[in-house]
Amino acid sequence: MIQFFLATLTGVLGFLSFPSYALDFCVWLTLVPLLVAVSATSLRRAPSTPLRTGPSTPLRTSFWLGCLAAVVGFCGAFPWVVPTIARFEDVSLLRAFVFAVPAAAYHALQLGIFAAFAAWALTPKSNVQRSRSKVRKLQPRTRDPAIRLMTDRPPTLQCFNGSMTQSPFGPAEQPALGTPHAIVAVLSVASAWVVLEWSFPKVFPWSFATVLSDRVALIQIVEVTGVWGLSFVIAAVNAALAIGIVSWRNRRHVAWRPLALAASLVLAVWGFGSARLKDFGETSALDLLTRREGTPAPEIDRFWRRAALSPLFWAKPQGERGPEDSPGPPLTITAVQGNIGAGPRDPVVEGQTFSVYRQLTVRPPGVSHLSAFFDAAQDRLRTQDPSTGLRAGSALIIWPETTIRAVLPETQHYREALFDVAEQLRRPMLVGSLDAADHGQAEFNSLFVIAPDRKLAGVYHKTRLLPFGESAPLFGSWWRTTGRFTNGESPKVLPVPILLSTQDPSTVLRTGSAPFDLAQDRLSTVLIAPSICYEALFPGFFNDLVRQGAEFLVNITDDSWFGNGNAPWQHLQGAIFRAVETRRTLVRASNSGISAVIAPSGRITARTELFTRTVMQGVVTPGRGETLYVRWGDWFAWLCLAMVLLLSIIRWRWLPPLTPESRR
Repeated sequence: MIQFFLATLTGVLGFLSFPSYALDFCVWLTLVPLLVAVSATSLRRAPSTPLRTGPSTPLRTSFWLGCLAAVVGFCGAFPWVVPTIARFEDVSLLRAFVFAVPAAAYHALQLGIFAAFAAWALTPKSNVQRSRSKVRKLQPRTRDPAIRLMTDRPPTLQCFNGSMTQSPFGPAEQPALGTPHAIVAVLSVASAWVVLEWSFPKVFPWSFATVLSDRVALIQIVEVTGVWGLSFVIAAVNAALAIGIVSWRNRRHVAWRPLALAASLVLAVWGFGSARLKDFGETSALDLLTRREGTPAPEIDRFWRRAALSPLFWAKPQGERGPEDSPGPPLTITAVQGNIGAGPRDPVVEGQTFSVYRQLTVRPPGVSHLSAFFDAAQDRLRTQDPSTGLRAGSALIIWPETTIRAVLPETQHYREALFDVAEQLRRPMLVGSLDAADHGQAEFNSLFVIAPDRKLAGVYHKTRLLPFGESAPLFGSWWRTTGRFTNGESPKVLPVPILLSTQDPSTVLRTGSAPFDLAQDRLSTVLIAPSICYEALFPGFFNDLVRQGAEFLVNITDDSWFGNGNAPWQHLQGAIFRAVETRRTLVRASNSGISAVIAPSGRITARTELFTRTVMQGVVTPGRGETLYVRWGDWFAWLCLAMVLLLSIIRWRWLPPLTPESRR
């Protein structure tokens, strides 16, 4: 029963690290109980029990322990799944629970496979096991009863070359990992976790490290390795702690070398993140430990940071950037959050929704006109940072996903009304709506660019549809979805025309009320990387778009379907990692919240609350250059796959058998 308790504890620690419980430090302990449980399962044999030569029962037991931990964690971390299915399908909670059971069982396979591999990796290969394997190789070739008797002797007997001696470790002591075996086990377990997290197909591409989105110094490593590097460090810490506990339980001696390896990884990631935060002009934890805030860094510190970091990454120290690295002028972005509840399509509701968003855009709460709102906000920004050079208001207005639940190019009254708003405010707009092709046979969840000169300047079709929400794989037409959506062809950047004044075309944004006139005003183009809904959860989704020249990221979503639970916060956490991966500002506009502006360092500079009707403003600095992760993609995950194969071969073929000295 102790193994089942430990597996359940892993599930509990897993969901306690999620946003609703605000105990993200639990992620450093989540896998420890499960790894201890599978280690005990692999080694737990009574001294008088003969070795089995059939299928490996411990691996099978470890698989089911991992599945149990995953189911417990799934139920605690994603409690919104059942109510969301009930809302989508218009069924009772009981029927929705029945639909959710296969999803939980499927996601449990990942942790089950990992637990089985960990049980194999954490089991030491002793002289007993090696000698038994040699005897078993001889068994089919001989009928000698003495050799056959060896395979039925207790595991406390060492057999080699036909001789039998009592084990010097005694019948009560279990095998323990020595130093080479322990290091290989830590690296193997951590690499296997990354490989499964990367390759296992999931409905929601959730990563082990995503819960650490608030630990800004730690997440900076994802610009190099992606989220997989941080997951590797977390899994290595869990494996080292588990090995330490098992070694203490067996021999009252802590295996300190695996713990030292794990601590070194954490310190390296933290030190790298602290140095990178300095390059972005932010105060890091390292500043608080070494000197008073505001004191410039010593020259030796600057020298080493430049020598180590500048050749590898585009975000160089401010004084070393060339013209190709220089960011564009800051832009003020406005996201409108109407807080309209999700529901089926209804022309009356669609008209009311459009009226709410138009009212919020043209006349925000407590403001006589939007231009006054923009100018007041810009005055505050100018007071905080006089060097920005901005003298006007918002450069871009964003409406969330499917604000207009109609095919926009074919619905003239909505299209003309949007043209009127953009022309009146003299600002471009990004609007979530629908598009169609093949005479209505194909429908797309889309984002449109509305230019101030009354044109549809661009459109993006969502490429990754939400399973069982926008598409129904394997279920056919009897599973209800939000629409008959079709995947878009491929992600692409959208050029957005930004209206500039003739007074200072490089930086000044126009806010006057004069009619739009291209003869007197100039348009500057900003390239954005669009995404819709949960596309922002996929690691590396924006890599191709950044390579195409995207200057900042946009994510429009409607999280009202998921209710007031974990889902909106989990969605926001995933978006934070996309900003750090690409070193681009990400603007998130949500119908019901949480709308946010996320800086390239991963800090949230502006945010709204859930289920509030409001307008959010934030400053975006268009980015330049490419990070290592943007250039090379999931190289670290491929490296972990190679490490799993190589370390498994080393453990099985080349590591020496355990001796009394190697166990100390």
